Amino acid sequence: MVTGWVEDVRPYLQRSVVFVAPVFEGVGLRGKVLEAWAMRKPVIGTSLSFEGLSPREGRTCFMADDPEQFAARVCELLENDELATKMGTMAREVVVNSFSWDAFGEMYDKIYQDILQPSHRSNLDRDSMLKAV
Repeated sequence: MVTGWVEDVRPYLQRSVVFVAPVFEGVGLRGKVLEAWAMRKPVIGTSLSFEGLSPREGRTCFMADDPEQFAARVCELLENDELATKMGTMAREVVVNSFSWDAFGEMYDKIYQDILQPSHRSNLDRDSMLKAV
């Protein structure tokens, strides 16, 4: 079913078994891939669909750039409920651990803590003093 623009994709994702992301150029679906993963949906897409998302082929997604292989992977997920469920669960873990607000907050907290460490500041002070000499 092709719906066009919708206010909220979650009801559609909830009813789906597999999320298909055939991106061949440009951008646009990567955010939707993360939304599908967050809802524990297995995703089949082209390699461009997962650029920058840390995909794990066969574990969190299937990647296929060839039309026949793409269709075969979609069928595989539709026919194998256990594989689809396992892949969706692992994909959800990736989103929670790497792309959630908490994950980003922890990453930025670590960056700021590293910057504010006294040993880091003393190295900066020592370097500036050496340059001044």
